[in-house]
Amino acid sequence: LILENGGDIFAAEDWPGIRLVTSSTFNMKGGAVHGWQDKPAVELHNGQSSDETASLAKIYGGTIVGGKSSDGVGGDAFYVHGFGTQADIYGGIFIGGTGQEDNMDGMSIAVQNFASVHIYSGSFQGEMEVGTGSSIAFYGCFLQKGVSIIGEFVDGSELDVVVKTKNDGKVSLIAV
Repeated sequence: LILENGGDIFAAEDWPGIRLVTSSTFNMKGGAVHGWQDKPAVELHNGQSSDETASLAKIYGGTIVGGKSSDGVGGDAFYVHGFGTQADIYGGIFIGGTGQEDNMDGMSIAVQNFASVHIYSGSFQGEMEVGTGSSIAFYGCFLQKGVSIIGEFVDGSELDVVVKTKNDGKVSLIAV
């Protein structure tokens, strides 16, 4: 799937805006994707338990917005899940969905079950979560203070985000 400038995707009721499973590829160069209520805007999955069926994404621009919930937690903007599934982010805006109350907003990025995300640039509104054997790597000049990561990408854009880990999730800060 390729999404370019001018393309807008709005989720159908009770579905993410985009859900790609098993050996899928997603390239986003522009446009926007909007989730439904508590659903993610974009789900990138490996529907099997093997790296051979991993899905891949490359995001260069555009906006991904998690669903706004009227009765709970907002939807995640970008959910990456499954063995070997990988997303490379070179730009774009990622906004976790608005929750019903304070502290109930969705994640800008959620990575689970042995997936990985590599972030070279972008704007992130909402916390990130890295779980079960997964990893997230930031490329630039960063400082980690507890769960907060602050710093600058190579292109000069700034990052100030909370990244929570659980079940052996890993965060890497790679100086370039």
